[in-house]
Amino acid sequence: MTMIQDLHKLLSIRNGSRAIIAHEFEELQTAKDENDRDSMEVILNNIWEILDSLKAIDEKIFSQTEVDRIPEEMTETATYTNQLKRKLQKLKK
Repeated sequence: MTMIQDLHKLLSIRNGSRAIIAHEFEELQTAKDENDRDSMEVILNNIWEILDSLKAIDEKIFSQTEVDRIPEEMTETATYTNQLKRKLQKLKK
C-alpha cells in the first residue's frame, strides 16, 4: 500500500470510530433516560476505549499528513476531542 492509501485507510478507520462513538452516545442517552446505571457505565467505558484508540489513530494520521496540512488536521482533531469531552461532562451531571 502506498502512503496515500495508508492515510485514506486511517481516515476511514477514524471516521468509523467516530460513527461508533456517535451511536454509543445515543445508547448512553437512552440508558440515562431509563436511569440504567449499569448500562451507562459500560457505554462510558466503551467510549473511553474508543477515544484511546482514536488518539493512536490520530498520531498515525499526523505522521502521514503533508506538512502544510498538519496544523489543520491537529485543529480538527482537537475540536472533535474537546466537543466529545464536553458531551461526556454534561452527561455526568
